[in-house]
Amino acid sequence: MIFVCAELKVLAGQFRFDLLNNWEDFRRYFSWRKTKNPFNILISEFLLQKTNARMVEEIYNTVVEKYPTPSLLAKADPYELKSILRPLGLIYRAERLAAVSCVISQEYCGKVPSRISELLKLPGVGNYIARAVACFAYGQKYLPWDTNMVRISKRVFGLQSLMSRPRMDIGLADYLGSFLLSEGDVKVIVWAVLDFASGICTARNPKCDYCFALKYCHFKKCSTQHRGS
Repeated sequence: MIFVCAELKVLAGQFRFDLLNNWEDFRRYFSWRKTKNPFNILISEFLLQKTNARMVEEIYNTVVEKYPTPSLLAKADPYELKSILRPLGLIYRAERLAAVSCVISQEYCGKVPSRISELLKLPGVGNYIARAVACFAYGQKYLPWDTNMVRISKRVFGLQSLMSRPRMDIGLADYLGSFLLSEGDVKVIVWAVLDFASGICTARNPKCDYCFALKYCHFKKCSTQHRGS
């Protein structure tokens, strides 16, 4: 295990270095990446659930401008809020946003908690959103874990979950995160990984020929060995 950890430490360091040096080639720019406001970041994560990030930008800007505080969003007219969110689908998010804003306003004095254990107590907040807020808003070394991260973990690093639902494998997330987020600005690293998953290492038809990680990618190595056998 010590040898495996040593190998993973080197690989994670190489990937992080190459990732950040090549980020401009596939980097995405979003309004929620420009703010340090934990509440706005929380709103963005609710809106991004099961939705293409490009579709969220305009609606996110409308919500944070119209409801800049938890108390204002908690008191939002339900029909108006649903109308704003309707283009994204999944209208139930309006109720969830109002509910979480109410709890933050009443139980946390209007401040989004920073501890994972407290974030997970908020209505509608699961592991991904909790870890994303802890990372993006508070700079904590948590790797937000979703299908994109599962894919990068498996393809680049050869780390595969034994769970039937790999995106629920928080233990694997913490294991990879302990190496990948060991140095540098954690939110920048995670943004870059997400952009890499969206623009290069896509679920279908990954752009392997343009990938900086090709020289050490586990997925490519296995594919090459399979063709040669």
